[in-house]
Amino acid sequence: MKSLSLAMLVAACGLSAFMSPAATASPFYSVRAEANGAVQQFESTDAVSATEGDLFLYSGGQRTSDTSASAQPGSLRASADATVNVPSSSLGGTGSYAQGVSRMILSDVVISPLPGTTPSPVAAISLYLTLSGSLDTSAAIGWPHIGSAGGTASISVSGALAGVLFSGDRTKTTSASATDGTVTDSPISGTGILADGSSVLLTPVAMVAIDSPFTLDLRLTAGASVGYSYGGTTTASTAALATAHSQFNNTLTLASNGQVFNLPAGYTSNSIDGIIVNNQLVPEPSTLSIAMFAFIGVVAWGWRRMRS
Repeated sequence: MKSLSLAMLVAACGLSAFMSPAATASPFYSVRAEANGAVQQFESTDAVSATEGDLFLYSGGQRTSDTSASAQPGSLRASADATVNVPSSSLGGTGSYAQGVSRMILSDVVISPLPGTTPSPVAAISLYLTLSGSLDTSAAIGWPHIGSAGGTASISVSGALAGVLFSGDRTKTTSASATDGTVTDSPISGTGILADGSSVLLTPVAMVAIDSPFTLDLRLTAGASVGYSYGGTTTASTAALATAHSQFNNTLTLASNGQVFNLPAGYTSNSIDGIIVNNQLVPEPSTLSIAMFAFIGVVAWGWRRMRS
């Protein structure tokens, strides 16, 4: 009977810890889509998205830019595309750019001990992320003239885990010289948590208080910019092409191999706002009942362990 009473107390305390942040915090999602100065941006406590585009035609060519961004429970998406296409022009030059930004803030994440664990006051944790997408650029320009064409595509991940800042970016560039037509296609370079080119990311370690809500702030930014300059005379003309594509609509997702946080043994994580149950991202974010049933299952498992 003593075991049953203890199990009921664990279940009650655990369920209270899982549900209580909902009364004081809500998830925050925001998106921004900018294309050559035209902007759409929105923020909400629900999933949100934005798109923007620009097409400009002029004598001898065109420039285009398109971007999108979306944020929803468990994942962020962003893409950006820019193109300058000049089949034959004596213009001095032009450029195009696009940027998509998506962000989520969760303020009810809690790290808790599993049944049978003697908790410490704080725990060292880090966040797993999975990044999926591609960067692509190209450039070409007629020669012999004075000038160049080039494209740059980038992706960046940044944020804060319980106040500990993290960031990283990857960049791809291609340029072409109008002097001799030489094309320089640089490999993708990365910094910070995106330095090694891996699709699985791990943030720096943060120390968090056990059974006390903390905040996760996460941002994904996709950028694309292109341009060309031409130093010819008013009678001469040249062709130029530059493209940049940052495609990360396949998302930045919480968790890797099912685990959202890298935790010490004997601990788990939960968040109603983030749809995180027992340190796993729930597949159906819109169905809170699934999360609750999963949590009850964890409590039942702990009760069976105490009985045995």
